[in-house]
Amino acid sequence: MESFGFSTSQWEFLAALEALTLDGPVCIDAVSAIVPLAPSQLLQVLEVAGKAGWVRRRDSVTYELFKDLPPEVWKTLREVGTAEKASAWVDLIERTGSWNRLERHALASLLFRAGRCREAADMEGSLVQEALDARDLEGTLLHLGRLVPLVCGGSEDGKGTGESCRAFLARVIQFSDLCFSQGRMLADLPSFMEEASFLAERLGDQRRRALLDLHLGRYFYFSDQREKALFLLSQGRAAVEKLGDEDILSQAAEFLGLLYYMQGDFRRAIDQFEQALSREEGVLNPMAPLFMAVSAAALGQFHRAIGILDSSRRRAEREGRTGVAATFQAELGIVLLQVKKKGEALFHLEAALREAIQAQNAMARYLARGGMAYALFLEGRLGESRDMLAEALGEAEKAGIVRQYGSAFVLEILYEFKRLGYEPVPEFNFDLEVEKVTKGDNAHLRGVAFRLLAVQARSAKREEEGRIAEYLAASERDLTRSGDPVQLAKTLLEMARLEISKGNRFEASGLVDQAWEKLSGYGEEFFPDDLRYLLDILPRGASQRPSTSREGILQRFLDLMEELVPSPEPSVMLHRAVATLNRFLGAERGALFWFGDRSGRRPILRAGINLTQEEVTSKAFERSLSFVLKAFHRGEPLMVREGKGGKEGKSDPARAIVCLPVETEGKIRAVLYYDNSYLTDCFDFLDSPLLMRLVRYVSVFIDRIWRYGQLMDERSRQLSSAASRAEPPREGEILFRSARMEELLEQAHKIGASESTVLLLGETGVGKELLAKRIHQVSPRREGPFVVLDVTTVPESLLESELFGHEKGAFTGADRRRTGRIELAHQGTLFLDELGELPLSLQGKLLRVLEERTVVRIGGARATRVDFRLVGATNRNLEEEVTEGRFRKDLYYRLNVARLTIPPLRERPEDVTALARHFLSYYCRALNRADLVLTAADEKRLLAYHWPGNVRELKNMMERAVLLSDGRRLDLNLPEKTKLIHTHPFADAPTLDELQRRYIRHVLYKTGGKIRGPGGAAEWLGMNRTTLYSRMKKLGLR
Repeated sequence: MESFGFSTSQWEFLAALEALTLDGPVCIDAVSAIVPLAPSQLLQVLEVAGKAGWVRRRDSVTYELFKDLPPEVWKTLREVGTAEKASAWVDLIERTGSWNRLERHALASLLFRAGRCREAADMEGSLVQEALDARDLEGTLLHLGRLVPLVCGGSEDGKGTGESCRAFLARVIQFSDLCFSQGRMLADLPSFMEEASFLAERLGDQRRRALLDLHLGRYFYFSDQREKALFLLSQGRAAVEKLGDEDILSQAAEFLGLLYYMQGDFRRAIDQFEQALSREEGVLNPMAPLFMAVSAAALGQFHRAIGILDSSRRRAEREGRTGVAATFQAELGIVLLQVKKKGEALFHLEAALREAIQAQNAMARYLARGGMAYALFLEGRLGESRDMLAEALGEAEKAGIVRQYGSAFVLEILYEFKRLGYEPVPEFNFDLEVEKVTKGDNAHLRGVAFRLLAVQARSAKREEEGRIAEYLAASERDLTRSGDPVQLAKTLLEMARLEISKGNRFEASGLVDQAWEKLSGYGEEFFPDDLRYLLDILPRGASQRPSTSREGILQRFLDLMEELVPSPEPSVMLHRAVATLNRFLGAERGALFWFGDRSGRRPILRAGINLTQEEVTSKAFERSLSFVLKAFHRGEPLMVREGKGGKEGKSDPARAIVCLPVETEGKIRAVLYYDNSYLTDCFDFLDSPLLMRLVRYVSVFIDRIWRYGQLMDERSRQLSSAASRAEPPREGEILFRSARMEELLEQAHKIGASESTVLLLGETGVGKELLAKRIHQVSPRREGPFVVLDVTTVPESLLESELFGHEKGAFTGADRRRTGRIELAHQGTLFLDELGELPLSLQGKLLRVLEERTVVRIGGARATRVDFRLVGATNRNLEEEVTEGRFRKDLYYRLNVARLTIPPLRERPEDVTALARHFLSYYCRALNRADLVLTAADEKRLLAYHWPGNVRELKNMMERAVLLSDGRRLDLNLPEKTKLIHTHPFADAPTLDELQRRYIRHVLYKTGGKIRGPGGAAEWLGMNRTTLYSRMKKLGLR
């Protein structure tokens, strides 16, 4: 090493550079701030190390150290850059306030090297969260990898603390959703999720352990490990059902839907996916709407599937997520192929493939190529179809998506490839898939497979009719369970062919009739020509099914409306009513437009199915809105059918439209709107008499909901009026005589009348809580709760739960849900005392609550709306705390809206004697002592004392004086100034409490009032932070 001629300082410089560049280059000025070198030394070390290939210059100011250094260089760097040295560098940064000169990834690296794993974990965690919020998969992967050893490596040196661990679990779950959303990096998921599962087990976090099982189950499903997937999804379901609260069930809904989808139970799957979508906030997660649409198509609800997919595609495009939009567009193309809309389907599939390739979204690419293989198959181009399918499977497997399908047409394609002698797709041929499916749990695919086995057996003419009948009976049983009417109709038709082969023509006609029923409005598209003649064999009138008559249609509508699940929320009932009518009409989109008494103004969207507020106010919807207005003003139903549907993706494609005016209390107040863009003949069963009767029935139903809502509003107004007449509570009176306090209270009253956040500043013991209570009492929230949390009285490990609450099973000992102080303060005031002591990690969480007005309990995901006013108090200089990096700048600005500073007691002598008399009188009564009086000499001594503990110290001192006084003479036992400067601490024979009081004051003076953190009073005294605060309170120092 001597050959390089580096000094010890230069080696320290290189060691600091190495510690700071673990994740990328760093500004050379930041390194110089830690290990300053003379310019000549700096130039020499950079030049020599650069020529040796150790250091690389990125630009004019940033450098990084290569990782493949010679072993002897690594040895020297490790010997120089010890944990103790790194800790000294961190201390230097803290002392000089140089935090802002370093990138956070560099700081995290240095903190880790210094052994300050908890702080490093917090910083890495914030970097992970920022990458997740930016939907940056690469950045998330990088920082999650750095975070794993910090939170999963034990707790002996500060690693693995509950707060950082819970944040890690939540971020792994977010990472899983982001990977599936973008269709990338799926192969990187298992290692993180398994680490997170072990960690959740260690923490006793039942909720996240259950969710991680569900997420891992989803991964195994897409990687074709179905047994593992079913096990984990079933295990996760059992866990969330045991926990049983609404929040965990809604978080799990998407995965429970996937479990039922895997089992071919589409009705239950749709119920779960609907629940998942009902809690969807922020950026769209594509899994639930995608699988819900596939499930709807499997149930023959093609209009519903198309509506979900088209709406989700438009939303993803508005969010700028082209890869996700391509995923929806590809599945839309597949569903359109299923209903024989080939032209529109190909348009969407080709567009989806282009976007998927550009966005590098493997899921969208797989679906688009698979859909195009299906289109080629329908056109009879089986060779090209086979090649396209093989390409789709090969590409998807590289991305971690292995042989995934849930649609019956895949098995039908594989059967045709085999029947016509095409070369099988590698590891994906008919015989392999049928063997796997018939032994599996998916009733839907199993039913299709049994039918295809029957078709194969009948074609080969090698098996007995009894065996074929068994296949078909098994197929009918499974497909009835799954609820797929189209596939069930195909099985019934095969059963009819079997009956024909046996000469049972009449039995065959009955099966054909059942198949026609199952196909509902899609008979023309799906019914085979070779069996149509059997439809005419039925006795006259038998084919006139009740469900197709006007009375039958109305009865079906009434049955659907009666099945609506009640809700105390009128808005929920309106949404359910619109959704039910949407299904009844077979519409892709639906909405309720409310006019009320606003006949001359634009209506309000009160409920929408696949139609958002943003869309109905757009220019593209103006033409549709004109039909809504026409139906409203005429007071008559309106039906419009134009063109063949829009395949070119126009902003306002031609469509079928139905508008139904709604009458409440004898007046038209709303219009129900439904449309279709693709299945434009869906409303053909509606004639004028039927429309009029529908309008009457719907109006009665909506009127009931509207009247109920009016009643609830009236009750709310009455309660509000009663509350406003109530007398404000007469407590928390503030005693003062000084002009400064009078001016302060006038300001407090003005601020109290507003809704602004308030920051109270002042020394310990000046009465910040009392002033906070006064602000609450004069505010519009005075009838609401006044909730207090002193940050210093709660151990840091419990503070998050105390403030934000937790769900059952969130961690060991969380055997029931706990409501946090923030929720308890709903419609009232939350007073956070000693706000400056709030840990940085919780500062960010509090800021989100203040900005979004929602709170999420630990272990939960459902955001609860909270309406509260925050009054914070601190004895710290928050501006200095921000500069030192101990308090978030953005939170400080959010708090520093209305600021009040309470003067210390020594600066308002008029209040000293007034308060002393008040406390003296109070304790004489409370302690049943004879009346004691303050003499002029007593008042002089009180005024001469500087009251470091302010009003609290005065109060405690007066209580002690009353207790210790004999007769009518008051013994103040007040320290004289001379007592405070004795050279020997025991010269005046102080009590143990007084000795402790003096020493704590001395330490606080030395630390500049700093209590927590390195160099704080708690560290100086060797005490826990909360223990020190409790001791100070007992001694009258707070």
